[in-house]
Amino acid sequence: MAAEYKVIFAGELVAGADPDAVKANFQKLFKADAKRVDKLFSGNRVLIKKNVDEATAQKYQATLRKAGGVCSIEPMNEEQAVSASGPAPTPPIAPRKTPGPASTWQLEAPGADLRDPDTKRNVPPPPDTGDLTLANVGAQMLDEHVKPDPFEADLSDISMAPTGTELLPETPKPQPFEPDLSELSVAPAGSELLPGHKKEKPPPPDTGDLELES
Repeated sequence: MAAEYKVIFAGELVAGADPDAVKANFQKLFKADAKRVDKLFSGNRVLIKKNVDEATAQKYQATLRKAGGVCSIEPMNEEQAVSASGPAPTPPIAPRKTPGPASTWQLEAPGADLRDPDTKRNVPPPPDTGDLTLANVGAQMLDEHVKPDPFEADLSDISMAPTGTELLPETPKPQPFEPDLSELSVAPAGSELLPGHKKEKPPPPDTGDLELES
């Protein structure tokens, strides 16, 4: 039996996407009104499609991403999820230590102070661990996170737009400004364009009391 998947949407948007623009795209994509589309962005997990093969689920995912939304693809059952992830890895076996030669060392009682008596300082007593126990090897220390059941939205009257449909309307380009230059003409070369602003040349310096040395 071929593997089956479901497409889940939880209101996540593509990075940098405008929420209002994405909602407008979803209205066109699903052919729904604003009130029904708002339910898709409530933060709950909404089931978009179920019991489809992986290729079809990926098509839904790509279409929603083009509209600005991010959805996830999940297996329909737990057995399929385990087979997709592969068998659990075998824990490594710790190497067996070989006993060493006899030593003159000895073990002190729990809580004994091993420091030199001349360097003892006032330290707080050790914590009481009498009510603690060791878990078995491989035990799950953290509670398993259980995913909430997806919100079953009624999308029976929603359909997908054909592949290649432009979801965002094309923005018209502004028309270039064309000024009226019919009354303008080019002045002859050398013409004074600013009358009355012509600067007068200063008079030459008086050199009557100067003479050349021989």
